[in-house]
Amino acid sequence: MVATVDPVADGVDGVPRHSCIQDALEEVGPVDAAVVATPAADHLSSASALLERGIPTLVEKPMAFDLHA
Repeated sequence: MVATVDPVADGVDGVPRHSCIQDALEEVGPVDAAVVATPAADHLSSASALLERGIPTLVEKPMAFDLHA
């Protein structure tokens, strides 16, 4: 684990915490994969930011609330 992203929580001891995905990716650099474990309303935006950068991403379900998101 190279970083966590959470705008509110303290994170994990010994792992850098960032308040947004963009900040984490700029500081950490290339990553092998990411896990999106956020409230469902944030899944699409979080996963999109990672997938647009070509990062393999595991997303908790649901990916989005409807097919037209």
